[in-house]
Amino acid sequence: MPLPLPAAHPVPPGERSPAAAGRDGRVHAVLRSRTEAAHRRLDAAFDLARLPERGPYGAFLRASAAALIPLEARLDASEAASVLPDWPARRRGAALLADLAGLGEPCAPASPIGGLFDRDTLLGVLYVLEGSRLGGAMIRRAVLDGGDPAVCANLRYLDHGRRQRLWPSFLARLDRAAPDEAGLRRMTEGALAAFAAFERAAAESDAGSLAVRQG
Repeated sequence: MPLPLPAAHPVPPGERSPAAAGRDGRVHAVLRSRTEAAHRRLDAAFDLARLPERGPYGAFLRASAAALIPLEARLDASEAASVLPDWPARRRGAALLADLAGLGEPCAPASPIGGLFDRDTLLGVLYVLEGSRLGGAMIRRAVLDGGDPAVCANLRYLDHGRRQRLWPSFLARLDRAAPDEAGLRRMTEGALAAFAAFERAAAESDAGSLAVRQG
């Protein structure tokens, strides 16, 4: 379910308001600022140095599936293609399931879809899903460097959309949305809810093998 939003961020002296930022193509900059803490927490949930190992990589895929597949189903039900026309080509659930099957990993039953997203909340969720491709590229490089044959043979999820400029094209669509402050709050809510879904999934899926080790 969507998370409650913090109070709207004040606009520092000399900086454009969030609504003005939306109009001149900086929606993604506002979202990045408002979700920075959630992004850091999620990054800490996955130890990049250990993901090339068979066990942690399988746990990473299970956690990704537990968060991504229900979110994609909810985006489908909310008619994401009416907001982002190439949405069907961006879906990665099938690639994730194929990787899990290739590794012989179980996949938890899908959770209930939940309510429909409005346009702005939907764009906030998509901001997180599409942005995860950047981290996925880093994980892919680490996995290939690790050289485990079983892991390297199951990179469909991380390979999805490579060389297609899906992130820049999504940002162009996001920045055209030009929301007002209420719309930006809904976008932030959607993004925070998506980050939280991945963070919960990581915590519930062999957390000890996924989290960055301290000390």
